[in-house]
Amino acid sequence: MGTVKEELGWLPESIWHLTKNSDYNWGLFIKDKGDPAGMAKQKGSEDKKEYPYSEFNPLLAERILRYWSQPDANVLDPFAGRTTRGIVSIVMGRNYEGYEVAPKTYEVTANDLKRVVNSWQPGLFGDSKIGNWDLHLADGTKLENTKDNSKDLILTCPPYFDVEIYEEAIGQLSRLGDYKTFLLKIRECAQNCYKKLKYNRYCVWVVADFRRQGGFIPFHSDIMEQFNKWTAFKPWDVVINRLNSPFVTGAAQAMEAKHSLKIHEFILVWKK
Repeated sequence: MGTVKEELGWLPESIWHLTKNSDYNWGLFIKDKGDPAGMAKQKGSEDKKEYPYSEFNPLLAERILRYWSQPDANVLDPFAGRTTRGIVSIVMGRNYEGYEVAPKTYEVTANDLKRVVNSWQPGLFGDSKIGNWDLHLADGTKLENTKDNSKDLILTCPPYFDVEIYEEAIGQLSRLGDYKTFLLKIRECAQNCYKKLKYNRYCVWVVADFRRQGGFIPFHSDIMEQFNKWTAFKPWDVVINRLNSPFVTGAAQAMEAKHSLKIHEFILVWKK
C-alpha cells in the first residue's frame, strides 16, 4: 500500500491551491458558457452590459468528488446553475441530480449534460462507465423531487445573494432583495439537505465572503450558522481553497479602503 499522497495524488491539508494536474481533460467537456442563458448582471447594473456567469472550477469539483464520495455515488446539487459539477460528476462515474429554477439556464444545462453523455467513450479516462443524471426545473431549496435518505453526497455552490443577478424566475434567490430573507431560504435548503442525505455521508458547500455597499458580508459564517443552529448536521471540516485569479485590478481601491483582496473560498463540510 502506498502513501496517502501516492494514493490521492495530493495531501489532505486544510489549504488547497489547485493546479491543472488532473486525470481528466476537462476542456473536452466544459464548453464556453457565453450564450445569453449564461449571462448575469451586477446588482444595480440593469443598464449595463451582461457578462457570463461565474464558473465553478472543474478541478475543485473533481477533488471534492474523489475525496468525499465513491464511484456510483448519488450526488445531489440544489443549485445546479450551469452545472460544471454535474458534468464532472457523471464523467467520474457518479450519478447526478440537480435543481435549477431558471428555465433558460435549465435548458442549456440539460443540453450540456446530454452532449457529454453522447460524446463520452468507454474507458476514455480510465472510468468504466459514465454516470446517470437527472435535472429538475424546480426550487432547489425545497428538493421536493428527491427521496429522503437517498444521496451519498451533496455538493453545491449557492448564489451569493445579489452579487450576481441571474435570470428572473420564481424561486430565484438572487432577486429576493433582502439578505435576512435570503438566509431563511438557505436555512430551508440546509434542512432539506439533511433529509435527503444518507447517514454517514457528507454535505459540501463551496462559498466565499463578499462585500456589498461598502460593507463586509461573512457569507461562509452566515451559512455555517444556518447549518449548525438549525439542522442536525455535524460540522466536519473547513478547507480554504486559494483561487488562481487574484483580482489585481482592484488592488488600488483595496489599499485605499484598507481591506484585502479576496483570493480564497471556503469548502464547508458537514456529516450526517
